[in-house]
Amino acid sequence: MYSLKHFAILLIAVFLALGIGIAIGFTANSDEVLVEQQKKTIDSLEKDFNRIKEEKRLKEQQLQETKSRKIDEQKFLEQIYGQLFKDRLKGKKLAIIETSEPKVTENITHYLEMAGAEIVYTMSLKQNVLSDGLDNIVQVLAEEDQEGFNAIKDTGILEFCGIYEVPVDLFIVIRNDENSNTLTMASKFAEFKKAVALVQSSEVKRLDPKQIKNLVYIEDIDSIIGIYRLASFIMNQNGFSQ
Repeated sequence: MYSLKHFAILLIAVFLALGIGIAIGFTANSDEVLVEQQKKTIDSLEKDFNRIKEEKRLKEQQLQETKSRKIDEQKFLEQIYGQLFKDRLKGKKLAIIETSEPKVTENITHYLEMAGAEIVYTMSLKQNVLSDGLDNIVQVLAEEDQEGFNAIKDTGILEFCGIYEVPVDLFIVIRNDENSNTLTMASKFAEFKKAVALVQSSEVKRLDPKQIKNLVYIEDIDSIIGIYRLASFIMNQNGFSQ
């Protein structure tokens, strides 16, 4: 016969076993829920990754198509440039001034001469010139001061190629680096009521010049679009034949 003590121990053991069973079952259910949540999270992340990957692929494809279309358009513009601007700049006398290396004069000269323009002279400053020096150079060139020009040339600060005695209709100032004083020089030419184009390649940091009469700023002269803008500006200046 079982005593009350044995019965109590047996009852406690049953409850303990039941509690352990419930705990094990709850843990198992919790693990299943956790695994299911993790699976859903992974599936969602995988979908997001695939979506982003596809969006990136489409954007890269669109970018490549845009680049290819731009290249084709530029090639077309280069092909028809000679026809569009043939003799449109005939009789235009231009001067090209660079303030530092590297030189891009040759490419500009090629297209302007193709349109009939005459490059009277090219000039390259060997070093950055202070403001007073620039004022003097611009004044001498704008006023066609032969004696003053000879004095500047004798200092050795510039390289000159061409004929100085021929009057110039328009000055092209080339900005090759961010440290040159080309904007100051171009603005001074405009103050002397001279038509002037301040040009640079797209690799140089862009300026944000204010609107100045008789002055045009072209930030992509290394592209055919920049060449078109320059030729159009020259063609439409007062005193130039249309």
